[in-house]
Amino acid sequence: MTSSFRYCAFLTVTALAVSAPAPRAAATVAPALEASRQVEAAYRIYVHGFNVAHVLVKYRLTPIHYNISTDVDASGLISLFLRMKIQSAAEGAFSTDWVAPHRFESGGYSRGAERHILLTYQDGQPDIADLTPREADRETVPKQALKGTLDTLSAVAMLQHRMLMTQTCNGAANVFDGLRLTEMQVKGPIMADVPKGNRQRYAGKMLRCDFIGRQIAGFMRETPNRALFSAPYPGAAWFDTGLAAPLIVVRFEFHHPKLGKIIAVLDHYSTS
Repeated sequence: MTSSFRYCAFLTVTALAVSAPAPRAAATVAPALEASRQVEAAYRIYVHGFNVAHVLVKYRLTPIHYNISTDVDASGLISLFLRMKIQSAAEGAFSTDWVAPHRFESGGYSRGAERHILLTYQDGQPDIADLTPREADRETVPKQALKGTLDTLSAVAMLQHRMLMTQTCNGAANVFDGLRLTEMQVKGPIMADVPKGNRQRYAGKMLRCDFIGRQIAGFMRETPNRALFSAPYPGAAWFDTGLAAPLIVVRFEFHHPKLGKIIAVLDHYSTS
């Protein structure tokens, strides 16, 4: 279960990934990017109606650079039986037609052990500088399949930048979290009501981006659930354009092949 929460950490902020055309000229850069404020947002994660985790997200975007971090902690009754604390961070730059990750790091206690992943990038090629512990029971993603992929948090920055610059989220990308390779397709946005429930504070009609994700590599060896995990799964993110923070995600939903629907709800946020 905790590996699912690690994968869910970046999903709680926004959709997984998106391809982007060239940003607009400097004269039309979104004011939110020119201001370059630090945003800090706290989310509650629900599975089957139970609050199972909290995620704290911090990010700052400029027209040419980004940094983003997440902290995931178990909460509620599950914290009595499951120890989990995962911290992740990424930084990189926006190029003329894509995003250029520089570094991605994720570590903490999950699945009964201290774990650590460090990815560094050279010309769009990720290098696994550290993977502790090694997972011998998991298939290795072929190196040739990793060219041009984004880490999970850089994908978050890409979509946020795309929405701020062009007000669209149409596109596709492959996302590599150090273990799994996932193919993503995103479309939108459309105006849609935010679903009620799970103590949803921010309601009404908001911008919604929809996505389809599908794991294509990095499966557990000899797993009976390969077909289940390789099947497409849907999800959606709702953006509020009226808050002080630009285009902050107030709700995120996606279907996990084993856990079912996972819901992230914005609890509070601040800017500085």
